[in-house]
Amino acid sequence: MNRVDGKVALVTGGARGIGGATAALLAEAGATVVVTDLLEAAGQARVEDINQAGGAAIFLTHDVTNEGDWARVVATTARQFGGLDILVNNAGIWSRGTIEETTLEDFERLCAVNLKGVFLGTKHAIGAMKNRPAGADSGSIINLSSTAGLVGSATSAVYSMTKGGVRLFTKSTAIEVRARGYNIRCNSVHPGATESPMQDEILATSNMSPDEIKEFIATRNLLGRFGTPIDIAKAILFLASNDSAFMTGPYVVTSSGRKSRPSIGSRPMTRKKSAVTWAERIPSASSPSRYISATYWRFGSKKLRFASKQRPFSSVMLPRCPMRNTLPATLPRPPPKETLYLVDAWLTNSLASKPSGTTIAVTVSE
Repeated sequence: MNRVDGKVALVTGGARGIGGATAALLAEAGATVVVTDLLEAAGQARVEDINQAGGAAIFLTHDVTNEGDWARVVATTARQFGGLDILVNNAGIWSRGTIEETTLEDFERLCAVNLKGVFLGTKHAIGAMKNRPAGADSGSIINLSSTAGLVGSATSAVYSMTKGGVRLFTKSTAIEVRARGYNIRCNSVHPGATESPMQDEILATSNMSPDEIKEFIATRNLLGRFGTPIDIAKAILFLASNDSAFMTGPYVVTSSGRKSRPSIGSRPMTRKKSAVTWAERIPSASSPSRYISATYWRFGSKKLRFASKQRPFSSVMLPRCPMRNTLPATLPRPPPKETLYLVDAWLTNSLASKPSGTTIAVTVSE
């Protein structure tokens, strides 16, 4: 017997990527799958592949931000297949941009798909699932969040906000349906970096070369690779099936151990490093007599660590683009003045409150 035999599943954003892999895996495991997406041609192709492989699936065009579309899709599913057992709220979008750069239009678009879409799907799925008997298999609502919903971001704060919202909305849903006596479970899945059209977009807008991306991923997580859509789909299948019958409310992180890494200062370095350390007076309008002693590593600069006698050790993010464009692969001795001025300008606000003569230890490392 397959893990979801006889069940009916609805997968939004199911034409490709994680949604496409999830639709195919649910069908392989015995479910009848309703694939929805705005990408009609890709969605129809996905359904044809599922049916040709022996599964059962249909495609419906669906805008997850439109409540009328949700009412139509859920009603069609119930009428054609007798009900709804599994909802996978997978449809989502991403956008890069600082808080200051993000337009209200971009903000509303992200919230509409990533938050409103999940809310509407959950609302209509509860209506379709709530009358199942207490002793029957529970309905399962699975919301796709992200590891960005667990940590902050220096370049996509609004996306992180929406995915963090999905996480807490999921927990609230689990509490509410239990309080109302509904036999429904609700959980969220938080993928890390995964091979998908969204990840392609993220990489295309980065300032990293293919080799730098490969090196970054190799050192970013324990398995040294991107996740694949099927990696995430397997976690979703687990939550859709009775294997997770005792789970509602928790979030499942499908990531290769990025959060398990020790701090940068303590983890072993496997690559040869080339560094220059110096201390030099850096005059500027705001700090005419500051000294900065610093170390720059030759590989991709990302994080700036600094400390002083006036405050405990702390860590702050350093924008990649300015440092990458300023620092040569091998630094001369002493480093060029423009590099020092860049560091000084970046730390102006931090140094402004320090007394003259304070020495700030700076390390720029991966």
